[in-house]
Amino acid sequence: MFGKVIFLDTNKLNDYMVSATGKIVTKVNSMQITSDKDIGLDTSIISAGIKGTKTYEASILSSSLHEIEKFENAILNRDDFFNFQTRVDIDLETIPRGSIIKFDGYIYVPTEFDFTHLIGQFKSMISEDITSDMEKSESAAFNKFFEIHNPKIPITSEITDYLLCSLIEAEHLKINYPELEEYETTEITILARVIASSFVPKIKPLFDPLKDFLSMSRAVRREIASNRPDGMKSIYCDSDYKKIEIIAIYQ
Repeated sequence: MFGKVIFLDTNKLNDYMVSATGKIVTKVNSMQITSDKDIGLDTSIISAGIKGTKTYEASILSSSLHEIEKFENAILNRDDFFNFQTRVDIDLETIPRGSIIKFDGYIYVPTEFDFTHLIGQFKSMISEDITSDMEKSESAAFNKFFEIHNPKIPITSEITDYLLCSLIEAEHLKINYPELEEYETTEITILARVIASSFVPKIKPLFDPLKDFLSMSRAVRREIASNRPDGMKSIYCDSDYKKIEIIAIYQ
C-alpha cells in the first residue's frame, strides 16, 4: 500500500491490534549489528591471527502505512469489522458499538473552529498582554485557568446520508492544520471505531472549547456558559450524528 498518512493515533492502533491478535505489540527503537567483515585491517595483522570486529548502531525505521495495513489485515475476517469499500449492504444504524469501520469520503472541520484554533496559536501573546499589569500570583492563576491541554479538533464526514463526527487529538496529525482544508474536496480513507450504536441528537454539542480545548472544569463551564466570545462557543451539527473515534486517516 502506497499513500500518505494524514492522521494516526498510534496508541489506539496498538491497543486494538493487541485486542485483535492477542499479542503484545513491541517496538524496537535501535539495534547493534556486529560484523567481522570489511573491517579494514592490514593484511599483515590478519595473517598474524589477530581479528577485529566492528559494531554498528542501527535505528529502526517505522512505516505508519505499514502499521495501518497490518492492523487492517489482522481484523479482515472479524465480525466486528465493516469495510464500506468492499460491501454495499452495510446499514450504519445496525453496526454495534465498538466495531471498526473503514470507508472512503471527505473530512470537514467546522469553520467555527478556526477561531478556536487561532486563539490557541496566539494564546501566549494574548496571555502576555492581559497579564502584563497583574501580580505574579494572579498571572500564574490566569495562565493555569486558560491552560491548553491536549487540544482536540472536531472532524465531520459522511457515509451515504449519515453524518459521522469525531474529535481527534491535534498532536497525532501528520500534516499542518491548514492542510486539512484540502481534504474537503480530496477523497481519503478513514479507519475508525464506532463509539455508540445510537445517534447523538443535534442539540448536543459536538465540540465544547472549554472542555475539549482548554480543559476547564464543569463548574467553570457552567458559570461562563452564557457569555462566551467567538472561538469559545460550542459547535453543533445540523443533524443527528453518529459519534466515531478516528484511528487513522490516509490517502
